[in-house]
Amino acid sequence: MSRTLRNTRRSPAVLLVAILCALGLATSAQAASQTVLSLRLDETSGRTAYDSSGLKNHGTFGSGVTVGQKGSSYLFTTGHITVKTASSLNPGTKPFSFSLDVAWDTRVPTSAARDVDLMRKGLASTSGGSYKMELKPQPTCFFKGAGATEKYVASSRNVLDGAFHSITCRRSGSTLSITVDGATTSRSIAIGTIGNSSPLTIGSKPDGGDQTRGYLRNVRVAVG
Repeated sequence: MSRTLRNTRRSPAVLLVAILCALGLATSAQAASQTVLSLRLDETSGRTAYDSSGLKNHGTFGSGVTVGQKGSSYLFTTGHITVKTASSLNPGTKPFSFSLDVAWDTRVPTSAARDVDLMRKGLASTSGGSYKMELKPQPTCFFKGAGATEKYVASSRNVLDGAFHSITCRRSGSTLSITVDGATTSRSIAIGTIGNSSPLTIGSKPDGGDQTRGYLRNVRVAVG
C-alpha cells in the first residue's frame, strides 16, 4: 500500500484528534473563569447577603435595603450592600466580568435614574483603578486602570420599565463590553491593571451617594 493511501485513510482520525484538542482547549479556557462573588439576594430575613462562590465574600447592609421582594430580590431605597475588599475581587490584568439583574421601582420617576450606582469597586479617583455599573439612565459600565483615566461603554437599551433586566460588564484584553438582555455593545480600548483596597458596594457609593431606587438580584463577579 502506498504511503499516500495510508495517509489518506488515517486523515479522519487525525481530524478527530484535532477536533477533540480544540474542544479541550475551549473547555480549559471556560474553566479558567472563576466566579469570585455570587450574591443571589434571595434571602428573606437578616442583614447578610450570602456569597455562594465559596470565597466567603458575603455582603452586609443596614436600613434602606428590604429583603424578600419580587422575583427573589432586594429593594433598594436609601441603603446599599457592602462587601469587604478582597484580593479575589481585584482582577489585575485578567479578563473579568461583573453582572446583576435590575428592575427599576416604577413608583420613582425615571428622571431619578440620571446617575445611579448599581455596583462598584473603587471611585474614579482611586489610584489603583476601579470598576462600576451605573444607570445614566442608559446602562453604562466604567473601567479605570491604575493611574489612568476612566473609560466606559454604554448600552442604548431601556431598563426603566419595571421589569427585570440582566446587565453584564466585561473586560477581555483590550475590549470593553456591556450586554443587556443578550444585546452586546463593545469598544476596543486598553485600560491596564485594576486593583484597590476599596469595598465593593451594591446600590450606591460607599458614602450613600448615587442611590439606586429599585430591585436587584443575582450579583456576580467572575475573573479569568
